[in-house]
Amino acid sequence: MSANWTEEELAAHELKKTCQPRTVLPGSAPSIVRPRAPASNYAMSVTREPKDPLNKTERAYAEFAESLRLAKLIRAWEAHPWSTKLRDGVKYTPDFMIEENDRTMTMVDTKAEWVKSKAEMRANPNGKKTKVHVEADARVRLMWAAQKFPQFHWVIAWQDRKTGEWMRREFEPDGAL
Repeated sequence: MSANWTEEELAAHELKKTCQPRTVLPGSAPSIVRPRAPASNYAMSVTREPKDPLNKTERAYAEFAESLRLAKLIRAWEAHPWSTKLRDGVKYTPDFMIEENDRTMTMVDTKAEWVKSKAEMRANPNGKKTKVHVEADARVRLMWAAQKFPQFHWVIAWQDRKTGEWMRREFEPDGAL
């Protein structure tokens, strides 16, 4: 099967094949779409975009952190700034590093807000219907990281489902929230 293209269609096709930079968020590596192999009788290779390193909650916090930076409420931020080995070979990577205006550093671990179970609602019917979900292993990793790096402030952040406002809770090195 042969394709009969007009000059405009061919020009548009050639333009699509050229390298084009994609939108890059601060703190993420730029991705480039590489040109495809020249047309031949063989199947052409498909170049895929690299997987986004941020999950949905982290993406929302990145947008929030950027708005804080543009409003000059913080100096800078970076997503997944570094990784470290803690006790027993356990690896930990903070979700965000925020440089405050006073040059102090805050490590932020973003969490999702979950709807409480029916049993939890029966136990506390007048309480809030949602809760911040922090798994036991995540709490231990955060506690170990806070003990290993006491020079940083450690925070758990989550987005309120109703208002969309970002809530934060300081995390102490002894594990208390």
